[in-house]
Amino acid sequence: MIRVDSRYTVITKTPTSRPFMDAKELRLTVYDFGLKKLQDDFVFTIPDRPGCGDTSDFPWEAAVNGGRRIDRQFLYAQRRDECGPFVARFDWHGAAKQQATIFPR
Repeated sequence: MIRVDSRYTVITKTPTSRPFMDAKELRLTVYDFGLKKLQDDFVFTIPDRPGCGDTSDFPWEAAVNGGRRIDRQFLYAQRRDECGPFVARFDWHGAAKQQATIFPR
């Protein structure tokens, strides 16, 4: 659980068993203290970069490479593929089915 500011707490959900962990999927729930309720679960999917292979081809520990962090606006997830490390950024205030911004492209 991460308190990002006075209004929101973000609850990250990570399965505890390796076979169920997916390096491409980020799950979280947001508690809104202003509304005093849990918002729906968010599931963000990290896309493969064109020409860089599939993050699923790497062992989970290598693919995740740095984990994730959350600030007041964005959820960042560092991953690794055949082209090297990259960061996928999602606006966790936005829709769950949004496209990630990828750095570097």
